[in-house]
Amino acid sequence: MLNVAWSLMGGGDLTLHGWIALTLGVVGTVLLTWVLMALAFKSNREGWDDRVDNRLDPGREDD
Repeated sequence: MLNVAWSLMGGGDLTLHGWIALTLGVVGTVLLTWVLMALAFKSNREGWDDRVDNRLDPGREDD
């Protein structure tokens, strides 16, 4: 699959090390994205965002 995508983008020939680096980069990016989104959903579910003290936020309007 990566081979087809790489060829369609007009990429040149890759050595074995190039394919390993490309694969690790794609997998690492997907994994990092998944972990960060999981942390955002966990934080939202557990109410961590509601506990932040925003009194010093310059854009905050006082109620």
